[in-house]
Amino acid sequence: MKNYSTLNDILKDEVVNYIKDITKGLGKVDTHFVSDTFTGILKYNSIILSDIVRQTGNLNIKKGVERLERHLDSFDKIENILLANYINLIKPYINNRHLYFVDRGDIVKDDNTKFENKGIVLDGSDSHTIKQGYQINEIATIDHNNQPISLVSELRSSNDDDYKSDNDLWLSHMNYVNSIYGKGTFIMDRGYDSAILMEKVLEMGSDFIIRAKSLDRNVYINGEKNTISNIAKNIKGKYKYVSKDYQNLKVSYKQIIIKNREAKSLSSKVITMVVVKGFAIDKKTLNEAYMVLLTSRKVSGKDQALQVVRDYALRWKIEENFKYKKQQFSFEKIKVRRYKRIQSLNTLLTYVMFFSNVINMKAVGKTIRKIKNQLREKILFWLNRISDGIKEIILFFSNELIVELYPKRNKRRRDLWTVMGVRFNPA
Repeated sequence: MKNYSTLNDILKDEVVNYIKDITKGLGKVDTHFVSDTFTGILKYNSIILSDIVRQTGNLNIKKGVERLERHLDSFDKIENILLANYINLIKPYINNRHLYFVDRGDIVKDDNTKFENKGIVLDGSDSHTIKQGYQINEIATIDHNNQPISLVSELRSSNDDDYKSDNDLWLSHMNYVNSIYGKGTFIMDRGYDSAILMEKVLEMGSDFIIRAKSLDRNVYINGEKNTISNIAKNIKGKYKYVSKDYQNLKVSYKQIIIKNREAKSLSSKVITMVVVKGFAIDKKTLNEAYMVLLTSRKVSGKDQALQVVRDYALRWKIEENFKYKKQQFSFEKIKVRRYKRIQSLNTLLTYVMFFSNVINMKAVGKTIRKIKNQLREKILFWLNRISDGIKEIILFFSNELIVELYPKRNKRRRDLWTVMGVRFNPA
């Protein structure tokens, strides 16, 4: 690796330029805090504060950690500046199709009573068992290489005094994304099957793709009342859908109307119901199980129907993003106990994670990916290997990086003329 001098120089320049872009408008002290945190996370793939301090070369770990904690406590003073810079950085990388994946992750801290303001979470890695911890409300999109980018990543607790209902919370996030990044398609899993949510997305001028949860919901086809489950069972698969994981899926669609008292404007909107059969087997009946997707998109043929299924399948990217954050950077092993500090670290980690997208989209990313052996034949999520490669390289030039980020001043002259305040002119 020591022979990769050109690669080292390229990556060093990328790190320095990214830090300069993300900290634009900050003062010197705040810039040093962000750059220390950023390079520490990159070097160790860790958000543990003691690891971040070691990266700076500070021998007094205790004082270094206390310094970082003070900055995390006052993070709200610089948060808006960082966010504005982040928005400007990610906009050129967002895929032109504007697919917005909505989901909620969790950080489980069930075994530690010292963490501040813990709430109730459903542990997704343990059959949604009720535990204590924090929620991560996320809206992500994809870049031009189909890798996930976080647009919203908010760590919250169900014990927050200002905690809104789920619908209100998600609608505020969707409104934000819609206004900042433009109209698109919000793609959601079964937990977001709500007529009110559908109506509000349409009012924004965007579209939705939602996997139906209420299969017994009454819908109308040509004025006749029926249920989603009855329609899905009786409909025949018209189009063949082939993917990496499934080879014999059959897709059909129907135009329906959903009537709801609380979402009156939705009652006049034609919704498309896309039915996907064959992706699983019902254990009770041994029949092919089906999945129903509800979308506000106009579907009038095979290509459009299959595109709805393909776009919904990309929703897994947000799950990969949660896994990337928790496993690659050990976010669930966080040792900071104050609630505000955890929230601030989550935001900073989001900005660090995007740096992997930046490298992945450039020519140097292909070389960095080769540093780590590829275990699977086909890789659809590259950011773990990019992050591992960056970690391997940055170990060799971290000292040079500190000099680059914090150039030493020339020592002030202390002689007779400077002490007396007289300029000496040899002429």
